[in-house]
Amino acid sequence: MLAPKHSSSPFGVVPLAPDAHDEVVRLFERRTPRHVHIDWRELPDWLPHPGLRCYVGGQNGRVQSVLGATVHDSPDGQDAAWLRFALPGSAFRPGPTLDPLWEALRADLSASGVGIVALLVINRWVEEFATRWGFEETNAVITLVRRRGPIPLPPVPPVTLRELGKDTSELDTVARIDAEAFDSIWRYDRDTLAAAQAHAATFTCLERDGEMLGYQLSTAHGETGHLARLAVLPEAQGRGYGSTLVGGMLRHFERRGISVITVNTQEDNLRSQRLYDRLGFIPTGHRAPVWTLAL
Repeated sequence: MLAPKHSSSPFGVVPLAPDAHDEVVRLFERRTPRHVHIDWRELPDWLPHPGLRCYVGGQNGRVQSVLGATVHDSPDGQDAAWLRFALPGSAFRPGPTLDPLWEALRADLSASGVGIVALLVINRWVEEFATRWGFEETNAVITLVRRRGPIPLPPVPPVTLRELGKDTSELDTVARIDAEAFDSIWRYDRDTLAAAQAHAATFTCLERDGEMLGYQLSTAHGETGHLARLAVLPEAQGRGYGSTLVGGMLRHFERRGISVITVNTQEDNLRSQRLYDRLGFIPTGHRAPVWTLAL
């Protein structure tokens, strides 16, 4: 732990301890600049999570800076991590105050078998330390919106759509499909899928002769729906199955009186962008750069 209060001590870096969770939450609530990329969990939920690798820096028993990443297991062993939380100790020189934390975190991630670390640039100030640590911009997340457009027809047997709902027994199969459909940093492991499932408005899979070929997971926020996840096995792509899954989602929201639907996708995922374009989705102009570093 950090040196006791009231002792004159140099700046120290240690792993986040459970007794510091509340202090970290309070710091993120009142301090800026800060980087928070929460995904499906809030900060208080992430802090005790076993997938979080987090280091704090400070002196005299007080936390001054925080840097945390979440590790996501992959069935092929290509584990990836996202830098989720960054709180520098100084608003005037945010990058250097995080450098010793990054040294400790990078060693931890490397020892854990992580092959790549990704960072979603929500605030431009994080580019300062990302550049110095060797990260490079390699992609971006863009947002599309649909207010009207065609709705694909329901599937014809033997292809069927089925609601997974809150049943967690098939998440291993869903995670396998996800791992085959996406590169390592974009994959949802079983734990992430379970967290996403808890927020789902509709969670459906597409099957042919009892074999799961793809799935979609969507959320609702007031009068807006959001297609949060769409994945089809590589060998089943190009047959209209993605459109079928989106069509089922659109009919679900239509029954609820929701016509505005958003979706995020990777800037280099041209296949998905062509699908969304055919269904009436248009770019909003929102773009969040993604920086990555191979360990």
